[in-house]
Amino acid sequence: MNYVYIFLDESGNSGRRFWDIQQPTYIEGGWVVAKENVKRIASIIEEIEANYALNVQEIKGKKLIKHRRGQQLILQIIESIGQNGGIPLLHLIEKKYFVCAKIVETYLDPLYNPEVALSDQLNLNKRQNIAEILYDTDSPLIEEFAEAYRAKNRSAILTNAKRWSLLLKNNEYFELSNLINSVIPNLRDLLEVEFSVSESPELKRVDSINIPAWFYIFQHIEQNVPCQCSIIHDKIDTFEVAYNL
Repeated sequence: MNYVYIFLDESGNSGRRFWDIQQPTYIEGGWVVAKENVKRIASIIEEIEANYALNVQEIKGKKLIKHRRGQQLILQIIESIGQNGGIPLLHLIEKKYFVCAKIVETYLDPLYNPEVALSDQLNLNKRQNIAEILYDTDSPLIEEFAEAYRAKNRSAILTNAKRWSLLLKNNEYFELSNLINSVIPNLRDLLEVEFSVSESPELKRVDSINIPAWFYIFQHIEQNVPCQCSIIHDKIDTFEVAYNL
């Protein structure tokens, strides 16, 4: 393959609500299709849709999945794309874990936490391990942080940091407890800078879960797609500004 098109759509988009119990995962999924196969696959899909005579402007999977005929249509399209060179692509983010990663990003920012070295920010394995420690606590503090961050409540986030430091200390994660405690004197300054960006009218959607998901997808594509490509995503008007950054 010399050039591929990557077709994507999202599911579980809860915007600035980083953790939504009703939608615990965020998914970006679709197909990788070689340029030479695009027209053939598009023609096959159009023919399948015509045979089902749905008479709708856009086929929505969430509606099709509710009845047998729609399920058959979905299955036929999936099989046809796969049989004609399409490669399925799926990125799944558990929102609870995403919140834990956001806590690490916030409380262990080397620009505001004097105990965190700049090199630590590039140590993805170390930061991932810390996020997993927070995740494994299964603490209500995870949801507390998510809600405080969504509401841009500086005082609630400050309280959350203090509670995390105490919880980790009580569970003998002394080093991590001290690290979070070290950011507390500078936390309000950090949040003022961060929220001043995300609250600006033109960038108000930057703190959506979609944006870090896209960063991950771009990194994955960069590391694993051995040729040039174009990414085609279903349009989401409310996030258009953020996607164009």
